[in-house]
This record gives sequence, structure tokens and C-alpha cells, in this order.
Amino acid sequence: DDSYSKLVITDDRDNLVWLIMFYAPWCHHCHKVRPIFEQLAVASPAQVKFGVIDATLNKISAAENQVTRFPTIRYILKSSYSSQSLNGSYSGPRTLAALQTFVANILSPPFSKVSNLEDLSLLFNRSTLSHTGNDVIFLLNVPSPNSLASPSEDNRVALEQTTRAFKSVASRHYFHALFSISDFNFDQQLSIGATNNP
Repeated sequence: DDSYSKLVITDDRDNLVWLIMFYAPWCHHCHKVRPIFEQLAVASPAQVKFGVIDATLNKISAAENQVTRFPTIRYILKSSYSSQSLNGSYSGPRTLAALQTFVANILSPPFSKVSNLEDLSLLFNRSTLSHTGNDVIFLLNVPSPNSLASPSEDNRVALEQTTRAFKSVASRHYFHALFSISDFNFDQQLSIGATNNP
């Protein structure tokens, strides 16, 4: 419990990810997952830190992390994209490939930029590889001020506020869904009714 507090909780470096596997010595599934977790640790970038905690001996840490079954893999992300650390339980498959995809997604920026239909296609393809299996994409289409039918200060302010709110949500939830911002004119390319709103 002390090591967990010293190493994980008090480390305030940005863009640092902790993956922690809580296990019980008697758990058969834990014995199967631990070698995969160790392979992941060897193959991951230095900014991803790993820990393995015996929940039967470290009950405070297990309780703080809401460990109710074994193995439980928890992530703690300290990102420059968010003012607070993000944490939760990994619920995807316990395979090396799935965990590597999860690490890649959690290390990626919270949102991407879509500038053309090819970028949009790549975004859709990325969603099918998502670690969550939810295939949820949020696309904010922000028209450039020059393309607005009646550019005004109110429109500019509304666009800035909407974009800021979108980025804020993306910074807290970007590894549960894909977020993208575009100034591409999808209205003409996809025959969507044109609007002046994001």
C-alpha cells in the first residue's frame, strides 16, 4: 500500500500512464494474464509504467481502486491534455494485441484533425480497431469563418466556445471514443444540408 501511494499517486509527471494489475495468488486467470502483462511492460514505451499488486496483502490500494474481481487491470493517466488524472479499469480482452492497442490509444492525442474524405475514412478505420469495441466517433465540424454565410462576432465566439467545450470533453474521454475536429466542407462532399453552426 505504501509503495502504491509513493510511486503512483504522488508522481505528477505529465503524459505518464500507470497500468496496474491487481491479482490474488489463488487466482488461475491471474496466472494466465501475468505473463502477457509482463510482455506488454517490456514492449511499451518508457512513459508507461507497470505495477503488479497482490490485492490480498494490499487491501487499502485494492479498495481505493474498486477491485472486486481478479485480475483487475487499472490505468491511471496523468496527461497534459487534462488538469486531473484519469483512471479506470481496463475491460477489454486480456491478450497482448488488445492491450497494446489500448496502450497506443491511451498515448494518442485526445482528438485528431480531419481535413478531407481520406482522413475521415482513416478515422472510421481506426474506430474498428478501437480497444473499447464501442466504435463511437464524435466529429465536430467547425466551418472556417470565411465559409460562413454571414460571419459575425457572435458566430466566431460560438465556434470558439463549442470547440473549447469539445476539446474539454475529449481530454477526459478520448480513450473511450474517438474525437475529431474538422473544418472540411462535408456539406458539399456528402450532400448534407449546409448549416452555419458547428
